[in-house]
Amino acid sequence: MRHICLVLVLVFQGYSEEYLLKFAQNTPHTTYYYVMSKVDANLVLPEQIRSYQEDVAGVLRDQYFLEADASGFNAHRLFTVEEYLLNGKKVDIPEYLSSLLDYNYLVHQNRGVVKKSINPDFDPLDVMEMNLVLPEKKIKIGSQWASEYWASLPIAGSDRIKLEGNWQLKEVNGDVATISGRFQAKVAATKAMPYAGLLRFMAQHMFSLSKGVILEGKQSLDFRYESRTELARLYSKEVSDGTRLGYRLKFMADIRPMTEAAAVLRIPAEYAPVYAPMDDTE
Repeated sequence: MRHICLVLVLVFQGYSEEYLLKFAQNTPHTTYYYVMSKVDANLVLPEQIRSYQEDVAGVLRDQYFLEADASGFNAHRLFTVEEYLLNGKKVDIPEYLSSLLDYNYLVHQNRGVVKKSINPDFDPLDVMEMNLVLPEKKIKIGSQWASEYWASLPIAGSDRIKLEGNWQLKEVNGDVATISGRFQAKVAATKAMPYAGLLRFMAQHMFSLSKGVILEGKQSLDFRYESRTELARLYSKEVSDGTRLGYRLKFMADIRPMTEAAAVLRIPAEYAPVYAPMDDTE
């Protein structure tokens, strides 16, 4: 009985302790990551089926200079592409991607990245930026904080679609906090656009409490639109794989920690996930 009481006390203490999550803690520092991202798009029409895949892998260097002012801390990001695949084939890096690889940015301790030198119209709540937002006060394990993002998708017939959901502090292990987020929005079909839409943003990060940086993580954006027309119902009966008329775009990113030596030598560090994979069920 005494052992049971001791365990209950330890559990209660762990879940009652409060933590302050902030970006850019302590001294200036440099962090290296190996990043793998994937874009997978599919368009299904009665007369054609089109697909597009883009895979990018490389070394990311983040430098926090901590030249503080009222709006945040200065930082610099450099991404060196090691491999670029288009529809499974290795090709030259496209010009649009080359312009996004080297830039300065501003980090707010709670709102995350708030400004980028390469984009004067940068909006941290654009879901395509997948920006982590932190609470302004101390929180306990299990606590959630609501946030809103928006997406602009012409195919949905709307300038802006609001995604709602929560970030949550899942657990804390020593200096590392596990933060997960789930956000989604539903878009109803209309006469002008006979597609019902579902947008989902999911992320899970390992966050250093002492340094105030994301150590590693996974992120996923899933935009799906399915036609609800009579033609779509007839089409689904004719195919055997359950394909529906519509459009799907999925973006996934996997950020893994690297040592400086591995980054210089362009050798991805050995990596073993310390968190469960995101649940991607419907």
